[in-house]
Amino acid sequence: MIYRLDGALKDALKEGPEAGKPRAARLFGFEFNPDGYLQEKLKKELLFNWSQKGTLLITIPELDLPKDLGAPSGTQSVHWNFVVTGSSLDFPTCTGQFMTTITMPYTSGKCPERIVELPVAFQSGSLVVVALSIRYEKDGTGRVTEPCWMPGCIVEQGLGEGKS
Repeated sequence: MIYRLDGALKDALKEGPEAGKPRAARLFGFEFNPDGYLQEKLKKELLFNWSQKGTLLITIPELDLPKDLGAPSGTQSVHWNFVVTGSSLDFPTCTGQFMTTITMPYTSGKCPERIVELPVAFQSGSLVVVALSIRYEKDGTGRVTEPCWMPGCIVEQGLGEGKS
């Protein structure tokens, strides 16, 4: 995984159409676990709102379970782990990292929309990525550890401009 991510980052940091601008779009959709793709499990798109200075709002749309989010048999709850991190493009240092986990019950039927709010503050020109991993929990047996049920993916990316 490290070598695949390293290659994706190197490719994204190559100059794009505008001199000095990274091709960050190359990171979008990067799957951390080739045995369990998030895009195969989650059928609805997340929405990202960067318009409030210093805050990222992530909307998890209403889900119709199990149709919109696949899970192993016996799943009782789902843990959504979000990480937002940035790196300076001028001097390779971390410009911020923020994370949160929310837990949703996993029962058949409609699961209401959820909005996740993350405090973010990145330097202008930082490469910013948002990653999501989903972990499943079964009643009485704990967390699901089969690799095919441990998806993680870069779900959003961009430059720190206008996002701090």
